[in-house]
Formats: sequence, structure tokens, C-alpha cells
Amino acid sequence: MDEAPPLALILVAAPLFFVCMWCGVLLLLSFVGGWHFLAGHFAATGQPPSDIQHMLGGMIGLVSYRGVLSVSASPRGLYLATFVLFRPGHPALLIPRHVISDIQDSFGLLVKLKKFKVQKDGRSVTIRLPAPIVDKLDNAGGGTGR
Repeated sequence: MDEAPPLALILVAAPLFFVCMWCGVLLLLSFVGGWHFLAGHFAATGQPPSDIQHMLGGMIGLVSYRGVLSVSASPRGLYLATFVLFRPGHPALLIPRHVISDIQDSFGLLVKLKKFKVQKDGRSVTIRLPAPIVDKLDNAGGGTGR
């Protein structure tokens, strides 16, 4: 009876276990923060915008995305995506301006943020992003109902 050596089993199982745990944690964060809910309504299709800014931080619900967000603001809406390693459970989003409301100033440790709500079907998700991005969204279409 041939038995696989334990070292070979570990070399195969450990990376597989890590990848499964990584994806599981990302899926859990997607549900907890509200990204999953937003993706069900506002999943982006097609090519990302050309004026996208990479490696930004922000918060979706209670989940912090430090340095892994790609963000663009335009008259079409707010485009959000994560760095490729954080993509499981986090498809790209294109949130229309008309569902964004209650924009308020907020502050991070060293950066001015804006906090706003995305509302759909009686549920809202709070998002915090750098103020210049939200201001660009606000200026692109003449205001978003504060």
C-alpha cells in the first residue's frame, strides 16, 4: 500500500487551505460591510473609467479598505473596485448618483473624508471616501442632495 508522504500532503494542502480561508474571509467582509448588497444592485459592467485613482482607502459599512480601492467619480456615478487580490466577493461597483445621499464631512487620521449613504430597497450602506473624490462626484452633476 503506497502512502503519500506527509510532506507532500502539507505542500499541497497548506496553500489550498490558505486560499480557501482568504476567499472565505473576503466573502464574510463583503457581507458584513455591505459590498455584497451593493453588488447585487450596482455591479459594474464593461470597462473601468479611464480617470480611475488606485490605492485609495475608504470604508464600506464597518469594513476598512486601506489602500486597496480603485475609485472614479463621474456624471455616471461612483465607480469602486478592489485590488485584484481582494476581488473575491467584491465585484466592481458603479453606484448611480441618484442613490447617494446625506453627504457629510468626516475625518480620518490624516485625511479629510466624506461620509454618505447609498440607499436602495429600504436599506442603506454608509461609505467613507477621501473628500476630493466625493467632491468630484458632487461637482460632476451639480449636487447630490445633501
